[in-house]
Amino acid sequence: MEFSVCGCLLRPVGFGIGCLIILVVEQFQVAHINVQGVNLVVVFVNPGVGQRPASEQQQVVNALQACASGAGLAGNVVPVWRDNLGRLNFIAPPTQHGFFKSVTFEYLYNSINKTLSCG
Repeated sequence: MEFSVCGCLLRPVGFGIGCLIILVVEQFQVAHINVQGVNLVVVFVNPGVGQRPASEQQQVVNALQACASGAGLAGNVVPVWRDNLGRLNFIAPPTQHGFFKSVTFEYLYNSINKTLSCG
């Protein structure tokens, strides 16, 4: 006997199955704010993002942007994290660097008002 679930061919053999589908959903704390007429989706991410190559960092930004858009959050996604010294680090368009250099991690953290589920 064989049957298909979500495209996986399953063969009942003892207690085993032919395939296993695991959906991982990651949740992020978000500060959805407006700064001088610009909507920002500030996403708090793992500090390890800062150690990744620029191309991988851009992939993270793109994935978070798609997730935020899908959740109805308008604005530029800006991942933020603390470095080993507790300083704010971010990935933002150059036009927004001034704002992020002028605020602290604590300021942004105290602005958290949403949770974003991606997966």
